[in-house]
Amino acid sequence: MTEKRLAELEVKISFQEDAVATLNDVIYQQQTRIDALEALLNRYRQYLDSAMSESHQQRPDNEKPPHY
Repeated sequence: MTEKRLAELEVKISFQEDAVATLNDVIYQQQTRIDALEALLNRYRQYLDSAMSESHQQRPDNEKPPHY
């Protein structure tokens, strides 16, 4: 292999390593954001479940609504 060819391969590898590192950072940031969104969604689900159960506990199904 000539020196020029070897240098070209080293440059290509260097660019590929940089691209892989950049993609790794992006994937890490996306995963962090996905984890935060999943946690937020779980909190909203818990809030909705508790609100729904509280509204059912306050008035029995056979009780007439207040406007009757």
